[in-house]
Amino acid sequence: SAIFDGPFHKVFCQPNLARIQQELEESGMIWIRKAISDIPEAEATTKSNDKKKKRAQIQSTAANGEAGKSGESFYVDYSDSAFWVDAQDKILKAFLEPQDYSTTVKKSKKAILLNYAQGAENWAHQDNNQCETFPYQAVVILNNDFEGGEFYVAKRLDDGSIVRRRVEFERKNSKGDMVLFAASKESNYYHGMMKVTKGERKAVGLFQPT
Repeated sequence: SAIFDGPFHKVFCQPNLARIQQELEESGMIWIRKAISDIPEAEATTKSNDKKKKRAQIQSTAANGEAGKSGESFYVDYSDSAFWVDAQDKILKAFLEPQDYSTTVKKSKKAILLNYAQGAENWAHQDNNQCETFPYQAVVILNNDFEGGEFYVAKRLDDGSIVRRRVEFERKNSKGDMVLFAASKESNYYHGMMKVTKGERKAVGLFQPT
């Protein structure tokens, strides 16, 4: 998969778009190192007394993965965050024609904070992403103090074999990295996260289907 150096608004420019779309089709993802370097602390965490942002616990299931340490894996809806709404808007405007960049597209996307505890693992899956105009999602890493937790995409080939590509985040230097990946419900691509072996992996998922 292609690797770019941020910031992301310089990566998502007209000269790069054709290559990016080709990589998304052929490899399923692109990795942008230091895509966002100025993430406010308030947009990278949620405190237990923040009643506006309610935590939803991530449970261990037979279908989606393992939660790791009890009570420490959770997600929070960040759709009302001006910071992440602005980031999503900039990416959408880079990819879409003005007539396609509509309220309808924007309303079908949301941002969520994902906190995975040590031992957590997210198995290969597809979200219910049925947006034909922008069939992609993204994940932005919010911290450096974790190990493992590599993001990956997987694709089943015609012969039944599975190809998996993963991002080996640089230890203690992954905060602000972004992975944009193919996420259409109609595609052959699935995505997931390898087991977090140390610390907690914090990230924001962008363009999540509502």
